[in-house]
Amino acid sequence: MDWTKTKSLRKKCYKRPFSRRSKENSIRVINDPFCYHFVHQTNMKRILLLLLLCVSFLIPCSAQKSKTLTNIEKAQIIKEILIDTVDDNFLQRGLRLDEKKDVVNLSLKNIPRNLIPHKVKGVKFQLSTPEEVEEKSKTGFGYYVFEEFNVDGSKMRVSFNNYWRNTDARAFMSGSIDYYYRKISGKWKRVKKTQRPNGIS
Repeated sequence: MDWTKTKSLRKKCYKRPFSRRSKENSIRVINDPFCYHFVHQTNMKRILLLLLLCVSFLIPCSAQKSKTLTNIEKAQIIKEILIDTVDDNFLQRGLRLDEKKDVVNLSLKNIPRNLIPHKVKGVKFQLSTPEEVEEKSKTGFGYYVFEEFNVDGSKMRVSFNNYWRNTDARAFMSGSIDYYYRKISGKWKRVKKTQRPNGIS
């Protein structure tokens, strides 16, 4: 229906009272079946347009970048990184007097206990809270920690660090591996891995 026809139908089907003092100074529809159908269609179009406008305002809110991981996603990432580190680091690391080859100290910083697998490829994890790590570090303690889960929408960087600290002797060693992920088809896929230089003090 073109604009000219629509305009003529509006004139035919709508009218206003001529008296300005009338309490019913609002649009009245002529009592005609055709006009009723026309007005009904017009009102439905208005309602549909209003709904579309509301949805257009709501979509940006729902599409805001997510900054969190679900427990299932986090467990998947943790397990994948631990498996990767067993192959590259855990079994080849230089052991100190208080360490065993098949036991790795892991801090619970940033990760709940129930998301940690008990064993990965024969390596067990000795879990310590951040408070326990601080206490053990007074006399020398080596451990690994998921230092950061940096989520930005469909991108994520996970920093997995290893430390040896002796706070009484003021000795410190560290190393870090950054894992980069992208969310593809609803699942996190690793796209890059970089190792930062070790720090010694």
